[in-house]
Amino acid sequence: TDNLNRGNSFFIDNNETNNYSNDLGQTYNLNTTPILFNTNESSLDAGDNALINTVAQNLLFHSELTVTLTGQTSSDGGDAYNQELSQDRLQSVFCQLSYILEQNGWTEQQIANRVTQNAIGRTQSQNEGDSENSNDAANRTTTITYGF
Repeated sequence: TDNLNRGNSFFIDNNETNNYSNDLGQTYNLNTTPILFNTNESSLDAGDNALINTVAQNLLFHSELTVTLTGQTSSDGGDAYNQELSQDRLQSVFCQLSYILEQNGWTEQQIANRVTQNAIGRTQSQNEGDSENSNDAANRTTTITYGF
């Protein structure tokens, strides 16, 4: 389903909600939305692809919008391995998002101007713990953050 409200506001999820009003008085709800991954995995599933499609639609319909993709990992494993895994997760999301945008006529430069990538490995994980801890599992993500 398309979660895009084609009026003056949009939403993706109800995780961390922020409101933004532009110079025209239009109000937007900005959300930080994670795509969760299994341990040691970087592949996307159908639900992830649907979410990425919604992100692409938001970018296509809101010319002021930017997106930051942040790949990260749990605290399991070494720093070098986790840095590479966070990059792989980030690339999975970025490649799918880029594909959709390119299918809608965007150039690589347009994508680069509106989509920022940041792989942080486990160095800045939000929830430390062991692999049995659900908080640690929440770090196995690529987080999508909207901005202007």
